[in-house]
Amino acid sequence: MNPKKQVPEESRHGESRVEGPEERLARDGWKRCGELLGPLAAELGITPAAALAVLCVESGGTGFGPDGRLLIRFENHVFWDRWGSKSEANAARFHQHFRFNSQKRWLGHMYRMSGAGQAEGTSPESAWLVGHQKQAAEWEVLEIARAMNDAEALCSTSMGCAQLMGFHYLRAGYASVGKMFAKFSEAEVGEKHQVEAMFKFISGTRKRVNAGPRQTTGPMVEALRQEDYLRFAALYNGKGKAAEYAAKLVRFREAGRRILG
Repeated sequence: MNPKKQVPEESRHGESRVEGPEERLARDGWKRCGELLGPLAAELGITPAAALAVLCVESGGTGFGPDGRLLIRFENHVFWDRWGSKSEANAARFHQHFRFNSQKRWLGHMYRMSGAGQAEGTSPESAWLVGHQKQAAEWEVLEIARAMNDAEALCSTSMGCAQLMGFHYLRAGYASVGKMFAKFSEAEVGEKHQVEAMFKFISGTRKRVNAGPRQTTGPMVEALRQEDYLRFAALYNGKGKAAEYAAKLVRFREAGRRILG
């Protein structure tokens, strides 16, 4: 980006400075979700900047993709654990369409549209494609999996502005993963449902704290209160990329502090 084309922002002290990409994304996220983030952060006993950082890092600040559909990420290895590994028949169907790295299971995700009875490379549908390249492809992969087992496919998908895994539907306040998916997908209010579910998931066990406002306790909440972002990232995303997520959370927390004052 050419810095000469950036528009300086006036700070509270009158200095002119350039607003960075984290601040722009944080500002947009707060503009859209701040009315929810503020009260929910207060309920958890964490700072609004921390809540905003989680929102920005997990989704880039939005709950819907460029085509207007719910933002999703299908996890091949989770679908294997939840469905593919349960029987020989399931495993055979899974391996026709999905691959992942057996050592670092969150890596090496590949898929193909058609595989049954076809030699590799004989048609475009049988070619293996690299996963997680664009949202349209995520939806293609999800539809393949839903044809095998709808509920387990949705449980194996992270969704919305917080990229909450479908298998957390109970902790997010829903009776089924299908209901969570439907609510998250609603055009006008879907993002509101997504943010509320994110905080329900983070909150853990609810209990009263002294006589003050209702707050919550749980390992993720405690990590955010203590600003232990490495621990929070490991709990929220898993240990595989915890350090990477923690570094992003710190950057966006600082951006949030700057824009919120």
